[in-house]
Amino acid sequence: MSQPFGREWNRNLLLGVLFICLSGITSSLMNDFAKILTKSYNTVQISWECVFGHTLFMLAAFPPRTG
Repeated sequence: MSQPFGREWNRNLLLGVLFICLSGITSSLMNDFAKILTKSYNTVQISWECVFGHTLFMLAAFPPRTG
């Protein structure tokens, strides 16, 4: 049975769109949290925390593969 518009949706395409939407949401949330934290912490501390937190998240999401 064919799709009503004649296009078959690829699962990878839908996942790509989902990840792009999530990246936009998480980027704006991280920016908002940084603005809130500037009232209590130094700007250098906030920048360091953002980079360190992002690095930890990326290592957890995409662990290094050996061998």
